[in-house]
Amino acid sequence: MWSSGEKRSPHVPILAGSNPHQCTPLMLPIGKLWKLLKNPQVERKIPKGWIDHRVVPAKGLLGLPDNIIHLTELAIPYLEKTKGNIINVSSALSQKTNQMSPFYAISKAALDHFARNYASLLASKSIRVNNLNPGVTETAFASRHGVTAEMRQKMIKLFPIPLNRWGTSEEMAEFLCFMASEKASYLTGQCINVEGGILIDSPTIKFD
Repeated sequence: MWSSGEKRSPHVPILAGSNPHQCTPLMLPIGKLWKLLKNPQVERKIPKGWIDHRVVPAKGLLGLPDNIIHLTELAIPYLEKTKGNIINVSSALSQKTNQMSPFYAISKAALDHFARNYASLLASKSIRVNNLNPGVTETAFASRHGVTAEMRQKMIKLFPIPLNRWGTSEEMAEFLCFMASEKASYLTGQCINVEGGILIDSPTIKFD
């Protein structure tokens, strides 16, 4: 979020795009930076069959993208002046195994540990760092990757959520706004799970 009425002389380079090798470089003139919100995503279709684990790092599917750290480091001097904060959008899958998208879960787990470590590093500068970890949320992400309404209903049946529904983007926005506000001024280094109960769900054992 940029302040209004400020002289916008410094330029911060930002990469826009989901593929680091096909990004569009932007030079954003800014005055004061109050909040930094990052939402790294894996937006690529994986070929059928198993991925050779030996080539996964080279394809950029595993671990923390370099631009996450780079963007954070660029923002620190501005956030230090405004006592701003950083929020990363992670995922509840960072805390669960997932056979359908293991590398997505692994990269989000790295993002969680990034938040904890950077929160420790930046606390002395009064910069808070937190993660929002949503569960399954209704967005355009699924439809862009070929998930139809029929497939979505099957997914709900195959992977039940204790609250019996998907989350909404509006619900996630409410948490993001709270975490960015002064109401959360004592919150740092935390991963906030908003996931309808999937992390507490466990199979019920029935005895005859």
